[in-house]
Amino acid sequence: MGNVIDLAERREARRKAAEAIRIAANDSLSRLDHAVAELEEFIRDPHTRRGRIGTVVETELGTIRRTVSEGSIDEAAERAERLAARLAHASARSS
Repeated sequence: MGNVIDLAERREARRKAAEAIRIAANDSLSRLDHAVAELEEFIRDPHTRRGRIGTVVETELGTIRRTVSEGSIDEAAERAERLAARLAHASARSS
């Protein structure tokens, strides 16, 4: 028989874990890497997304990619973190 999972508890644990990683990772490259991992998880998980990825998200991902190629890792990390937080918040609302 399957286990019952408390989604609110799971989200809170993930949020706390992400926050701990952000605090521990002072350099921008680590922040960027972590934010990209969160974005990849969101995009690939069919349970957290509804339908296709919107054009706003696609545009922001393109901007992040260009920002990295320009060497602005701090800005790319900030953009990726904001996008990951926005997607996580939207996912939590739609669940």
